[in-house]
Amino acid sequence: MAMSISNGMITIDLPPDLQWVDEFGWSAVEQIKEYSLTGALIVQQGVKAKGRPFTLKSNGASWVKRSVVEQIQAFYNTPGNVFTLTIDGTSYSFLFERPDGFIASEVGRLVRSAQGPDYPFTIEIKGFEVAV
Repeated sequence: MAMSISNGMITIDLPPDLQWVDEFGWSAVEQIKEYSLTGALIVQQGVKAKGRPFTLKSNGASWVKRSVVEQIQAFYNTPGNVFTLTIDGTSYSFLFERPDGFIASEVGRLVRSAQGPDYPFTIEIKGFEVAV
């Protein structure tokens, strides 16, 4: 699965083996059920314009270089930016979830001074699609 995230000027290629863990856990249809005063069931349904969640995880298998982690962290620390998340050629307007929209974990345990730009990390990116 080809994936990238962009702010319009910089595009970060994400590892193709990240798992989109909630890809099929969202429905575009919202439903509300209520009972009227007479006891009749009233069902209202509508289609959501946006709001699809994105949780992209390494799940221990996909390693990301420290230099890429630093780029994603810079995107995450930019408030108010709507990013373009592209998955398999489909683009989404994306906002990071707050808090915990980006988590990076070292694969091994080296002191920071011993970690070069290629040092491996696992990542988790959380966010959702927005209307622009």
